[in-house]
Amino acid sequence: MAPIVHILFPTFDKPESARSLVRQLAGQTYRDFDVFCVDHGTAPVDFQPAERERLTVVRAGAELWWTGAMNAGLERILASAGDEDAVLTINDDVEIGPDFLGALVAATARQPRALVGSACVDLRIGRLRYADLQLDVLAALVVSRHAGRSTDELPPGGALPCDVLSCRGTLIPVRAFRDVGLFDARRLPHYTADYEFSWRARRAGYRLVCAADARVGTDWGRRGTAKGDLVGYLLDRRRPGNLPATYEFARLCFGGPYALWFTALAGARLLAGFVLEKRGPR
Repeated sequence: MAPIVHILFPTFDKPESARSLVRQLAGQTYRDFDVFCVDHGTAPVDFQPAERERLTVVRAGAELWWTGAMNAGLERILASAGDEDAVLTINDDVEIGPDFLGALVAATARQPRALVGSACVDLRIGRLRYADLQLDVLAALVVSRHAGRSTDELPPGGALPCDVLSCRGTLIPVRAFRDVGLFDARRLPHYTADYEFSWRARRAGYRLVCAADARVGTDWGRRGTAKGDLVGYLLDRRRPGNLPATYEFARLCFGGPYALWFTALAGARLLAGFVLEKRGPR
């Protein structure tokens, strides 16, 4: 039997993005779903009456950051969800087609006891940012061999094995949360909590795959920016490469000794990026 899908996304002071996502979800061909928006911005999103069908808005505090906001939504969902249901975690700034949810559900039917992620497309260039997410142990880096490729190179109906999954469009069995717990809001308040959760689920016996037919588009933009001082560049919680989150993720997943290697290489890459950005084009 196809699952009821509880779609969960947080939003923080991006009302147009949140409303756009809700409209895209309303147009999905797979219809057995509801939507939970955790609004933890400084002012409530003004959803229109037509957008409120199937939608539950959970107000939360700005101090929760991404992970705490997600857990606030999960606690609401898990209070009444059945074990055969699933949770779709997604960002509020993505673009999806009408068959997106159906592709994820179809992949789940072919992959029992699995977390099923999506292929991410950079809308600026129309190329893949990632599909399969694999840990390069020596380089201490999560990579995708499909990065930079055309979406046409993905196998139709394929399920690509992954070591970790991003929450930018991932279908997770409700049972997985009940088996391994929620996201780690205390140690990973903003970035890498999705990677750590998926690694934890993998250790508990769940498969991690990317559904080649499920695509999320995002304007990747410039993710670094060397504004400010070096310490802020390395430690700012709002940056995806900040070193405290990198170390905690690596320590929780791989243990202390490898976490030091993982963080040292990440720091070297960040430092090189900072220097190059500050130097600017020649």
